[in-house]
Amino acid sequence: MKLLLLVIAFIVPLLANADPVYRLLNLKATDVGYTADITLQEGSGPYGSDIKNLKLETTFESEDTIRIKITDRDRRRWEVPKVVKTKQPTQPPKKVSILWFAFRLYDIHFEEKPFSFEIKRASSGEVLFSTRGTPFVYFDQYITIGTTFPKPDPNLYGAGERAAPFRLETNNQRYTMFNIDNPNFYKENLYGTHPFFLEFRDGRSSGAFLLNSNAQDIIVNNQSLNFITIGGIIDLFVFVGPSPSQVVKQYHTVIGAPFIPAFWSLGWHQSRFGYHNIQEVQQVVQKYKENDLPLDTIWNDIDYMQACEIHHHHHSLSLGLQGFHDRYPEDQMRQFVDKLHANNQQYIVIVDPGIKKQVGYRAYDEGVRDDIFIKRSDNKTDIVNKVWPGLCTFPDFTNPKCHQYWDRLVSDFLSRVPIDGLWLDMNEQSGFCDGECNGDPIIKNKFSHRNPPYVPGSQFGRNLNSKTLSSDAIYSIGSNYDLHNMYPLYQIESTSRTLQRTRNNKRAMILTRANFPSTGTLSAHWTGDNWSNWLSLRMSLSGILSMQLFGISFVGSDICGFQEDATYELCARWTQVGSLYPFSRNHNGMGRKLQEPYLFDQAFTNMARKYLYNRYSLLFHLYTLFYENSVHKGMVWRPLFFEFALDKGNDGIARIDEQFLLGSSLLCSPVVYERASSVRAYFPSGVTWYDYYSGEAVSNGSEWRVLRAPWDHLPLHIRSGSIIVKNTPALTSAQTKKNPIGLLVALSDTLDDSLGSLYLDDGDSLNTVDLGKYTLITYRSVYQGGNRNVFRLQNEILNLGYTQSSNTIDCIIVYGVKGNDCKAESGGAVLPTKIGPFNTLTVNLQVNVLSKLDVVVNCKP
Repeated sequence: MKLLLLVIAFIVPLLANADPVYRLLNLKATDVGYTADITLQEGSGPYGSDIKNLKLETTFESEDTIRIKITDRDRRRWEVPKVVKTKQPTQPPKKVSILWFAFRLYDIHFEEKPFSFEIKRASSGEVLFSTRGTPFVYFDQYITIGTTFPKPDPNLYGAGERAAPFRLETNNQRYTMFNIDNPNFYKENLYGTHPFFLEFRDGRSSGAFLLNSNAQDIIVNNQSLNFITIGGIIDLFVFVGPSPSQVVKQYHTVIGAPFIPAFWSLGWHQSRFGYHNIQEVQQVVQKYKENDLPLDTIWNDIDYMQACEIHHHHHSLSLGLQGFHDRYPEDQMRQFVDKLHANNQQYIVIVDPGIKKQVGYRAYDEGVRDDIFIKRSDNKTDIVNKVWPGLCTFPDFTNPKCHQYWDRLVSDFLSRVPIDGLWLDMNEQSGFCDGECNGDPIIKNKFSHRNPPYVPGSQFGRNLNSKTLSSDAIYSIGSNYDLHNMYPLYQIESTSRTLQRTRNNKRAMILTRANFPSTGTLSAHWTGDNWSNWLSLRMSLSGILSMQLFGISFVGSDICGFQEDATYELCARWTQVGSLYPFSRNHNGMGRKLQEPYLFDQAFTNMARKYLYNRYSLLFHLYTLFYENSVHKGMVWRPLFFEFALDKGNDGIARIDEQFLLGSSLLCSPVVYERASSVRAYFPSGVTWYDYYSGEAVSNGSEWRVLRAPWDHLPLHIRSGSIIVKNTPALTSAQTKKNPIGLLVALSDTLDDSLGSLYLDDGDSLNTVDLGKYTLITYRSVYQGGNRNVFRLQNEILNLGYTQSSNTIDCIIVYGVKGNDCKAESGGAVLPTKIGPFNTLTVNLQVNVLSKLDVVVNCKP
């Protein structure tokens, strides 16, 4: 009898913990997809709290996107608001038609028991997402769904944010997604959560996005990937591509297109944590001018605030004090900002969300009066944590009353110091206590919001309360357990609303550290507290590429590094590549060696001037890329395989993340290793690559080349078939915007046309595209009569809604000319020409950018 009892005692727990098996029931087709029931038939998961009755909704969102939503049939669970920008379809998606044969780009197939599904490419039957053979678990605080891959070691990207290589490692890796204040520790989760991945396979791509705001892991094994989340629901979008860029466009259609930055914000930015007074800041601006270095925007970190203990923007501005002590007196700040504006320069300051818990302090008193602070789990008492000012409370931006509160504080400061944007830091929300200061301890052995059975990030020795507010804190619409990762979205939205109103509906710049899907529709991002070392320089490239995937296009890293001291060589290399960041800002930390570019030596200053002027010469090109990125979705920076997915070595090209493309035309191969005087660079196939600076034809593609790269040189190449608009650079973007422009034409090495475009508007008004208040011009170089010695360069104005541009085109530089005796004509008039080294051709002319352009060039072989 005792033996029987022992056997029962051993077997019953095994049965109870057998893998759960769900069954699909009542599958029905609808006008826009399928519905069904899913029921737990047997087994149980590792953590109990099984949800036995589920509901399935499959929606054909469009011809290239399918949505699979699995919810609790008996009880409503947390679902993510705000993020999805598409509308629920009410009819089947428009089908693709080829030769009268119509089909969707995907099919979905279900397995009844155990429940699973497969999504296949309709044209080939290729499986894109298959849950067969992967665990499907749906418990209260542990949900997992995944897919398998046909080949080991797949090319995967996404699962951010972290300082790590762009391509995900697949050898049993655990990628945690939970917003945390983490100083760029290698491969750990950082400030943003993005449960999206893209797979690149045999020249084609697909991708998936789990719309879920809870703490998550993505587990990648050799041939499988599993999402694991500890709350919410399964709301899965699968994108079928087939190209990598199409996958990203499909994803951005769901989460919202990136915004078009103000033109001035594309200029160079200078910042530092440690400008001790307003005189130091003024001196920095003056030194830039004296050294003939472009500068658009100067930034202040927490230094400008009222005394060391009040490291909070709205705290200091809301005390009702007349100044910021004698370091940043308000009247001098106002005079300084007015002078900047008169010189077409800008000023931005930092703000943290923590409000000092101090009776008599306006920001705190009004928050208590309006009852807008995040609560403890009792939903009565304001939660308290420690940040720079000391003990702080935190605005609940999900509370509608909080918008009025925040608006008053921001508006009040802008009325006295008319800043041009806000830098939202510490908004993970970061705290110096775990959970709350002097709060209740975590109760072990009791599963709760404070103590879930499975903890993403536990491999780093952390729990959900590490360096942030307690996960059981309460917002007006839910708990921090569900909303933690979404906090920055609500703060950004409230801040944007106020800045736009107070700045007369002009575009203001918001820079956020914490981020979540759809952040890029309103805000820029920097990759946080990086290090002044070569690894951080390399990780800046992969970090920016990853953020492009996530729809945050206006992104950069602290140039020369934030923590530790940058060496001469490191800062030189970083300045070179940083001059091509979408968002370019030199920034470093308190007590670190100063790293403004004019402080090294004259050779360094000359080098910096060269690359900053080069950035300003590309401002119209950058601005046009942001327009295209916003209207058509996609990426400003691109990995090589995005443009060359069918490159002969497509699996090899999928691993390159130390080179990048700026748009489709410029290939950058920076030096990112110490003491290197050359760089090994790959040139994709199918085109000729010209040296950007000289016009020399360097490669016909599909090869690795070792390029000479002395300390002051950034290897940069232009793709044949490209036309780039180049500005005449000046010390500010405003002056640059008025200067003459030139066209850089890299002729196609086939008989195909060369193409480029230019987007123009006033640079800072809202909704210029929607209102049609913009001009869009395309440029095309066409070979005449199949003869590569004769080509015609013309423009076409596709939209003429902005007519205030007075720019003239004063030169055309052509790479790839065949022959050394060229004649250029326009309207019957002969234009001055000059043949330079490598058979580059310069054509001089004077024509308004809004006028008709028609230049014919005839070269003798």
